[in-house]
Amino acid sequence: MTDDQSLERSGEARPSLRRGKWTQARMYLAAGLGYLALAAAALYPLIINFTTATPGIAGENADFAQFHWNIWWFQHAIFQLGRDPYFTNYILFPYNINLAYHTLTPLLNVLALPIYATLGLTAALNSWMIGSLVFNGLAMFAF
Repeated sequence: MTDDQSLERSGEARPSLRRGKWTQARMYLAAGLGYLALAAAALYPLIINFTTATPGIAGENADFAQFHWNIWWFQHAIFQLGRDPYFTNYILFPYNINLAYHTLTPLLNVLALPIYATLGLTAALNSWMIGSLVFNGLAMFAF
């Protein structure tokens, strides 16, 4: 029986494997912090005005207004109205419309809820923007 086999049977991991996993975790952490620094450098005006401004041309933020509404509607429908966020009459009143074909982004809305509750709607949207750049960079780094 080799030393590796006896370590595996005793339930202990080889030191080289443990070191390898921590090295990989540190590598991803360093890459994530690097992408965060790049995003902050590219979007420094957004970082400075994190809770008060969204990117774009003044008066022409139509896309960002839609995502502002998405975050607001998701929390409003669930926590204040107690209804399904996929149906609303807030757009084409008095008719209910199905938002399944709309860019509602429920996973991002759930992730934005704590930020929305603490820092506000604009900060939640800006955290989406910066977070998407960081996580896209990490995905590129992983593959």
